[in-house]
Amino acid sequence: MKILLLLILCTNSIDSICIAQGNNDHIINNFNTLEYYPDSTIKVAYNLKRGKIRGYCVEYDSSGIPEWIGKYRNGLKHGEWLGINGISWFYTRGEIDWAYLLSRQGSSSRGDGLELGDQFEKLYVRLTK
Repeated sequence: MKILLLLILCTNSIDSICIAQGNNDHIINNFNTLEYYPDSTIKVAYNLKRGKIRGYCVEYDSSGIPEWIGKYRNGLKHGEWLGINGISWFYTRGEIDWAYLLSRQGSSSRGDGLELGDQFEKLYVRLTK
């Protein structure tokens, strides 16, 4: 039943990044800290430097599908966070920057011609090679 559910979820998400978390080497090799759900599925992958989260972070849903990618600066979410569903949030020192989001209302790309879903996929692949 769990395999069928995973297959259904994978067909509804970006196929090339739908990775069952049976082999986590691609994640473990690129991040020095992992948090897990009770069933041992990775919940969050990030790097700690001097006790603070720094750099890229990948957040996964409870079935192990990557859901959000963004950066931390000095232990706080900062900059654009991309969601697998094509949504992006912009953070300034840990807080959602509503002024920035409102100024971009209606925009679904960053000006380079890539839709947010494509950006998410390319970034995830780059971070977990």
